[in-house]
Amino acid sequence: MYRKTKSKKPKKQRKAQFKAPLHKRHKMMAAPLSPELRVKYDRRSFPVRKGDTVIILRG
Repeated sequence: MYRKTKSKKPKKQRKAQFKAPLHKRHKMMAAPLSPELRVKYDRRSFPVRKGDTVIILRG
């Protein structure tokens, strides 16, 4: 099995996230859904868009 990322260092992780192409950055910015929304949409997570309301649980 291989790692998607080349480095474990936070500085390089942030750089890769900010320098990524838009189509990949959109996929990286996905957030898990609440149990009610999981049932409604039949998905575990969705990419976050401008105007979405999110609840930060960690970090």
